[in-house]
Amino acid sequence: MKSIKMCAQAIFHPLDCFDLVKQDRDRTPWLTMVVIWVLAALCQVASVYLTAFALNPNLPDESNLLLLLALIFVPLFSWVVGSYSTTTLMGGEAKFTESLTGATYGLVPYIVTTPFLIGLSYLLSGEAAGLFNTLQALVLVWVIILQFLSFMRLNDYEFVKAIGVAFVGLVAVLLIWAVVMLLFVFTYQAFLFFKEVYLELKNQQLFM
Repeated sequence: MKSIKMCAQAIFHPLDCFDLVKQDRDRTPWLTMVVIWVLAALCQVASVYLTAFALNPNLPDESNLLLLLALIFVPLFSWVVGSYSTTTLMGGEAKFTESLTGATYGLVPYIVTTPFLIGLSYLLSGEAAGLFNTLQALVLVWVIILQFLSFMRLNDYEFVKAIGVAFVGLVAVLLIWAVVMLLFVFTYQAFLFFKEVYLELKNQQLFM
């Protein structure tokens, strides 16, 4: 019941929601977060496969399910890791689980509005694509604002300081992505190298 109340507060009174997260810092609502993650994943998939064709920029038959899920969860978890690693060095008060909890509640507007937007897509014509895309963008902005409010409230930052630390956190996220990409490239290149060596040795053995 409390989790449902906090989800409602995330929409109508987000600061109260994040204050409750801070008060319950020693109790991480894992079940609630998993439910929200699952619902967010379902909404992400549904928005691609169920949105009316005239307003759907994606081709369901060509969509990659793993990529769809990555588009919503990779930025979220990257932001939590990057912002937390930054706040530990800049006087932040939030624990990692608090940051993750706050970021998770920040997804609630996306979960609530996605079914509405899917239904609306069947009432609008292709000429209303601009309006539909604007509504989707507003939902994204709403989620981003909630992520920032959660970050500011849980770390007890003033607005100006929160802006500065959040910027550093975003830089940390970009660095994390850069490191991951470099590791992927180096790993892939090493795989190709050893594969070529293996094939070369195998061919030599065949001709001996």
